[in-house]
Amino acid sequence: MNRSGPIYYSFSNYMNWIPEDRFGILISYTEALGQTELAGYMENILNSSIHKIRAEINRPQDEDDAVAWVNAYFRKRRLRAAGSDLSLEYEFNSNPEVWIIHRQMVEGNREDFLDGLLLKNISGAKTSYRSELERLLELYRLPERLSDDDYYSYLCMLINVAFPAMTDPAMLARVNEFAEYLISNRGEPHLKWLSSTHFMVLAQDLRMGGETVLEAYRDLASRHPPGYADYLGWMLALRNFGPAIRKMLSDLPVMGGLELLEIVSGA
Repeated sequence: MNRSGPIYYSFSNYMNWIPEDRFGILISYTEALGQTELAGYMENILNSSIHKIRAEINRPQDEDDAVAWVNAYFRKRRLRAAGSDLSLEYEFNSNPEVWIIHRQMVEGNREDFLDGLLLKNISGAKTSYRSELERLLELYRLPERLSDDDYYSYLCMLINVAFPAMTDPAMLARVNEFAEYLISNRGEPHLKWLSSTHFMVLAQDLRMGGETVLEAYRDLASRHPPGYADYLGWMLALRNFGPAIRKMLSDLPVMGGLELLEIVSGA
């Protein structure tokens, strides 16, 4: 069973970004490729009870194998198939997509949840999402004050996590200003490492569209060799821009190919 390929990667990490009506198509697609064991495993995860899911999460295993079960837990909560008293505790140490887990923790909670959810900042110190957001929303216009180009992708990621709980109009206004800054200054050297995925999630959250956002995404997505970190951005771009972005994506070595991407994106 191939749990290291693009099918399982997109399923396990982005389960809650895949439209519900696409899971059956994804299972059939996987079976058609001869990966019947993987198809059955994914179907088992989707159909498991919340109690089975929690048992699987608590079972000793590599954290990459736990990701799908953790996301299945949040899917059950999203579909209102889990009791509100069935809490979850799991600590990721190295998964690069843990920000998606944190975003799902924030969804449906009050804004003050941002004070309680901790993360390790770029320097490795523990801090809250709100503290980091407020600090960097003051500094991003002063790139000389930031020691690393990655701070811009980092701030984008913080906003991706926090956005579902943002209710403060002043903070939302600052987030909109930051998004406009990224678009207007995307050619500047200090934005050369800006993540196209984090940008695309930000644009979708803010309901930004149009040719300007499309061109900004095209520019960001073509700057560096594509990798798995770009996958969610591709999904959202294809979903939001359709034919306008399909040609570009078809020219990229998209992991798993365009057909898989179309399935999981719902395009």
